[in-house]
Order: sequence, then structure tokens, then C-alpha cells
Amino acid sequence: MKKPSVINDLIEKALPVSNDIRNGLSSEEVRQRIKEGLVNKTKRHVTKTYAEIIFSNLISFFNILLVIIAIFMIIAEQYSGLFFLFILFANILIGLFQDIRARMLVDKLSLITNPKATVVRNGVTEEIDIRELVLSDILILKTGDQISIDAIVADGQIAVNESLLTGEAIPFEKNNGDIVLSGSFVTSGSARVRATSVGQANYAEQLQNQAKLFKRPKSDILKSMRLLFRYIGAVIIIFSVAYVLVFSLRGGFADTQGFKNSVGAIAGSLVAMIPSGMYLLTSMTLAVGVIRLASRRMLVQELYSIENLARVDVLCLDKTGTLTDGKMNVKEIIPIDGEDKNTIFKYIATLYQNSDCNNQTALALLDEVGEQTTFEKLKFIPFSSDRKYSAATIKEQGTIIIGAQEIIHSQHTKKTAKLIEKAAKDGYRVLIISKSSEEIDGELPHDLKTIAIAILQDHLRDDAKENIAWFQNNEVAIKIISGDNINTVSEIARQVGVEGFEKAISLEGIDAKDVAKYALKYNVFGRV
Repeated sequence: MKKPSVINDLIEKALPVSNDIRNGLSSEEVRQRIKEGLVNKTKRHVTKTYAEIIFSNLISFFNILLVIIAIFMIIAEQYSGLFFLFILFANILIGLFQDIRARMLVDKLSLITNPKATVVRNGVTEEIDIRELVLSDILILKTGDQISIDAIVADGQIAVNESLLTGEAIPFEKNNGDIVLSGSFVTSGSARVRATSVGQANYAEQLQNQAKLFKRPKSDILKSMRLLFRYIGAVIIIFSVAYVLVFSLRGGFADTQGFKNSVGAIAGSLVAMIPSGMYLLTSMTLAVGVIRLASRRMLVQELYSIENLARVDVLCLDKTGTLTDGKMNVKEIIPIDGEDKNTIFKYIATLYQNSDCNNQTALALLDEVGEQTTFEKLKFIPFSSDRKYSAATIKEQGTIIIGAQEIIHSQHTKKTAKLIEKAAKDGYRVLIISKSSEEIDGELPHDLKTIAIAILQDHLRDDAKENIAWFQNNEVAIKIISGDNINTVSEIARQVGVEGFEKAISLEGIDAKDVAKYALKYNVFGRV
């Protein structure tokens, strides 16, 4: 299996192929890619086999020490003192159960669940196994498909759900030139895309490999116990040597009965020094915690994660879908400078009706304006998370643009500016509806004029304030991280009771390398 860095080097050095998105790669070009090693084959990444798990749980210093003591006690027929073996077996079984269960969860982890892909080769559309895809293949994506390989949109328009990768459930519009990532799903539209990565270089594969690093969680309790056991182990070895010498000098091993009595006395003393029950007691205590959390509908996959949870002192939360439920409602659409409200509603309907725009903002606006007769669209640019606006050139009307206030720098009066600022500070999301006489050509026109503002509001989750208060009462600091306007995010943080909500900063225009210096100074981050 080639590492991501090796695959990336091969991709950079790959020979050029045809850019024909209609006919795709030829058979010769596919063979070329296979020869270059640029096939979408991956190997399951596992850091511990079941044999290694069993071995690591059976073979440990104290297990060996206890087994040696048990063997001598069996030889000396001191069966009544072998109770410590039950604790030994219990510790081994608990360790095996935890590690095997974690390994099974890792084995089930797969971001790519659809093994087939629709590809165009030699002008023919066919369905092949995703492991047979090669770099530069042309794939056809449609509603309901899972994207099996990183690619760039070559022709068409789709909405993509990237929740498996990012946790964000709201679909994103993807147009010509946009990147689509493996592991995401097409929620609407259709497009032809060209594969830009294969194998371990795919984003989903890199995520899986990080998640599949099989190891027990870091635990200070476990670490402290192991350190204590090392010191105790050294003491036990010294004492066992001393015991054997003393009993030998006193003739304790001179006859069979003396041997049995001596072994019983030595073994009893050594076993008493080994805190083998500490592991069992710790595991049982944590198990009780798991049961109590389960009764509150919480999923705990590792015993020691309860300890880690107790050590959490900072919790980072998104706004949309976490503090709010992801639903948007239009509070008001306000015409500016005497613009006709019905015409503005018609503009909004023209942009979004029958356009496959299914983000929450577009749906909220459509719900507000209702069914409308629309103008004729000549050009249309759908909303994207990068642009933060959508636009359409309308026949005999000009260009209408709807987007974030920081992006749409259109002309309006100071009175309108104050209205926008107040709405944002009150926690509302403000969209600017602008008009231009110029056609849209991929860039914003220069003669933009604000004709209306749309004020939208997020719906807070019913239990958001209660949950935030619980964490803060337990000395957990809260950080809110959002892509929305900083005033809006700060106001939502205030409403749910985040301490230090006024320490807010917009990361728009700030280099990613410089973000670390702001991480501890601020509690609320907007335009991330």
C-alpha cells in the first residue's frame, strides 16, 4: 500500500491525458494510469491484529509474575491461596473485551459505503468497482450517489452533503471548477466530475486512516497505576529473593512438608504486595459510570473515556445545528428607498424557484415569498459557501444579487446601514438584496444598489441554554466557532449564556497560520 505522500508525488508526475469530458479516458489512457500506479486501490489499515491484542493482554510483567507464583503454589499443593487467579483472569477478560470491541468498531469504520461508480470510458457509460477507477477518470454523479473519489466538477451542478466528513448537515452547492470530496453524498442535481486523487490520497481515506489508529485512550489513572506497579515489581523481586534466602538458611526447603509450608508463606506474602485488585476495582468503577451514562442515553465506547471526559476544560461548539437547530425563518423583508415589495418577492422567486437551491436560507426565503410568477433568467450563479451570494441576470431587469452583507458592498444610505447593523447585533442574519444594470460574469458588478434587506433568524435549540450552563458550572470553558457574521454569532452566544460572549473576533481575511494566537484570547469566532 502506497502512503499518501508517495501517491501525491505520482499524481504530480502523472502524464497528461485527454480532457474530453464527453468520451472520458480511452482504454490506452486507462492502461497508462494503471502502469503509473494511479489506481484507486486501498488496503485496510490496522495497527493491531487480534493475535497481537490477545498477546499484549496475556503477556505482561504482573501476569507472568502471578502465573509463576501460582505454578509454585500448585506444586506445593497450596490450592486455597489461588483465589488471586480469579482477579487475574477478570483483568485479562476486561482488557480483551475492551480491545477487541474497539478493534471491531474500527473494522466497521468506512466512509465509502457504495462499492460501485458510474464512469465514462471510450464514450461509453459503465458501472465499475471503485477500486478500478484511475486518476483523471470522468464520473457521472446524480442525486443519491456517494462520491467515491476526490474530483473536480467538469460539467454540471450538484448539491453535496459532506456531513460524514465535516459534521455539517447542510448541503453545499458545487459548480464547474469546485472540488468534491470522497465520502460525501449528492443530494440534488447531476454533474460530470474528473478524478483528481486516488487511493490513500483521497480525503476520506486519510480520515479513515487517522481514525483507525488502534490504541487505548490516554489515561492518567492507567499511567499512574503502571508507574506504581513498576516500583512495586522491583520491591517484590527483591523481597522474593530475600525470602528464598532466609527460608533456605533456616532449612525451610529441607523436606517436602517444609517446602510446601515455605512456598505457601512466600507466595502469600508476595501476592499480598501485588495490587492486582486495583485494576479490577478501577474497571468496575468505570463500568458503573458507563451504565449510569447509558441510562441517560449516552454512548460510551471506552471505559477510560469517562476519565478523559472529567478532564475536559474547553468545549468548542459550532452555532448552526448545535446551538440552533439549523432551521431558518424570515423575520422580515424590508424594501429600501420605496422599492416595490411585490417586485422584490418576484426577484427572490426568480432566483430560487426551480433552481435546485436547497440550502436553508433559500428555502426560508422561498417559504416567505410563496409561489410567484417569475422573470426570465438569462444567467444564474447559485449560492456557494465560498462566494456567500447567489445571483441572476434577468431579462429586461438587470442583475439581482442576494448575499452576506460583508460580501455585497452595494450602495445604500446611512439609515439603511444602521438598520443592517442593528439587526446583526440583535442576533439576526442579514442578507442584502442588490440590483445592477450590468450582466453577471463571475464577478460582482460595480454599480450595485441595495433594494431590500432580508432579516432571518436561527431557531435556538430548546435545551441549548441549559446545556451551556451545565458545562460552565462544571468549569468547562465554551468556545463558539461559526462561519456566520461575528455580530450574529456573538448575539446567539449571549442568548444561550456563553461567558465572555463579548470577546468575539471575525477570522475573515486572517491567515490560518495566525489563528492560533487568537484561540485563547477570544471565546466567539465568526466567518471561520
